[in-house]
Amino acid sequence: MVPEPVHTIDGRELRSIRTRDSIIDALLDLLRSGDLSPSSNRIAEAAGVSARSIFVHFADVEAIYLAATLRQIELHPELAVPTVADGDLEDRIDLLVSRRCATYSSVAPVRRAAIVHEHESETIARVMSTVRQFHQSDVERVFAQELSARSPVERRMVGDAISVASSFATWDHLERSGATGMQIFSTMRCLVAGALSSPEQGAAEALVD
Repeated sequence: MVPEPVHTIDGRELRSIRTRDSIIDALLDLLRSGDLSPSSNRIAEAAGVSARSIFVHFADVEAIYLAATLRQIELHPELAVPTVADGDLEDRIDLLVSRRCATYSSVAPVRRAAIVHEHESETIARVMSTVRQFHQSDVERVFAQELSARSPVERRMVGDAISVASSFATWDHLERSGATGMQIFSTMRCLVAGALSSPEQGAAEALVD
């Protein structure tokens, strides 16, 4: 069996990779500093390259944001790992909320920028939709026992309520309001637990009639 040839990276290709990485890192640094929509000139300045160089390595600014989003996933592989669904209800609530809080704290700058740009970028919108679907399915899996005991209408309503209670939007509202990490966790945990508490018989159906 003839071995496949090994690809050797030459100096020019290595410089290109380093420049591309420096542009992505510069965008992430700008986002972390609070600049959620930096111009290409601003990104180039932070990366130490020319503005023209940016569009040699990326088709447009949207492509840089997509690369930055993918870099976040590489840096935080736990983003794609489902929450463990074992243990009693209290333990599962604690685990889901603590994981969400830790994740949101790590990715907040990029997540905020993605929210700003998703309405003008189909690519970023698709990524955000995938993230939200993953979070929704995670909720349904972690609390499958509790949700399966409810009527279809209540199951959907409670599942949606848990998703909202444990969402980035809720975390972000509390964080921007000045709440501490423990306060954010406690509030989100209270909201999730409240959503899971049994409503009066037929209350959910009555609300949608």
